[in-house]
Amino acid sequence: MEHIAPSTEPAARPHGYGTYDETFKGEYLNCLGNYLLLSKPHNCAVGNIPFSEKLATYKHTFQQREIATFVSAGGLWDRDAIQVRHDKIVAALMAEL
Repeated sequence: MEHIAPSTEPAARPHGYGTYDETFKGEYLNCLGNYLLLSKPHNCAVGNIPFSEKLATYKHTFQQREIATFVSAGGLWDRDAIQVRHDKIVAALMAEL
């Protein structure tokens, strides 16, 4: 499981991950909605690049391709996108109980 929005804010601006304020860092970076199954080589290759470039590499699995459906207006992977994805994952898990 790897972070979509990286733990360390990318230096490049605009980076496409929303604002790295205390709320984002405390509540969204380590949220289930911000994690994605990636191979170690894939994660190392994309690291802290801007979101639009990272999204272009998410083409190998359905889960990776699905990330595009959660992107907020303006092409951002921000707290809204993370929350919507988190809610969908939790709802799917709860439906299995």
